[in-house]
Amino acid sequence: METSLSHSLVRLEAEELFSVEAVRGRCVVLFQGSVWITQQGDPNDYVVKSGESFTFDRRGLALVEALEPTSLAVLVESVPAPESIGYEAAWPQTGPMLQAA
Repeated sequence: METSLSHSLVRLEAEELFSVEAVRGRCVVLFQGSVWITQQGDPNDYVVKSGESFTFDRRGLALVEALEPTSLAVLVESVPAPESIGYEAAWPQTGPMLQAA
């Protein structure tokens, strides 16, 4: 099974495992089916169903097991865009233009 997060949609058969390198803010969204999720260092386990999502709150390995045929997506935490530097910053600073005599 391909476990690369470069795919936008992951399909799992019942009892199939999918491992995720969890990062705080990474999110699993279920479109169909249900999964059991366990995170490294978290004593709790979670069941997520179709139409629900789960956001990891710690780093480390996480296991996602399909409880039935499932379609899900793994999303990364949104990264704020850098602040605009403005139109003027794109052009080199030059002195005043001199007119020819």
